[in-house]
Amino acid sequence: MKKFISVIAALSAAALFVSCGSTKNTVQVSSQNVKVERVDWQGLSTGSMPPAWLEAVTSGDVDAVAKALDVDSKQNKVFVISNSGPNLDFLKAWTDNVDVVSEVSGSMSRVVGQSVQANMTGTPEEVQKNVEQAVTVASSVELIGLEKRASYWVQTRRLKTGVKEPSSDADYEPAVYTYYVVYTMSNEVFEKSLDSAMERGISENTENASVLKQIITASLAKTLIPDVDLDL
Repeated sequence: MKKFISVIAALSAAALFVSCGSTKNTVQVSSQNVKVERVDWQGLSTGSMPPAWLEAVTSGDVDAVAKALDVDSKQNKVFVISNSGPNLDFLKAWTDNVDVVSEVSGSMSRVVGQSVQANMTGTPEEVQKNVEQAVTVASSVELIGLEKRASYWVQTRRLKTGVKEPSSDADYEPAVYTYYVVYTMSNEVFEKSLDSAMERGISENTENASVLKQIITASLAKTLIPDVDLDL
């Protein structure tokens, strides 16, 4: 159920196309041709549209998310936790009480591991050893001072597999809620903690230590969110 979105500058390859109507939005992923329809959202009953930061989340625009929340993206890291399910009350309670530090740390470990796997050279054994080192480093970064900045929910439904043009509600999968929570922390604190974790976890005598550190640093340069599933 849980999702954590991490959008890295080098990994923001998915193109999203959003067409807005008066009460619904249809989101299409060009690479998958999957239509997702927004059927309800926080504030709909009062005529409010979803906030700008939520729209920015789907495009992976870190600066736009920060700007919409009046956060200085040069001074702060931005993290977004996203969870989906059929019961909104349960979803909000679960997400609000989740161990945020563990969620963020786990996401960073996955992102770093994938980046090292894709960019390091050497034998499979050597690459795997580097991946393990990088994951250990990412998981040991101390996330101090995480602050909750915003939260929002939307309800969406998507077409069933094989259906191109819907003719009734039966052509859609059951609707689900997605609840987003934004957290920030000082970028200076994050970088110091990351540097400390790399010093502890990567010996300068290790072959390719410098390259490994560069990959880790670059992959965490703009941490935002993981697996953009377009439930917006």
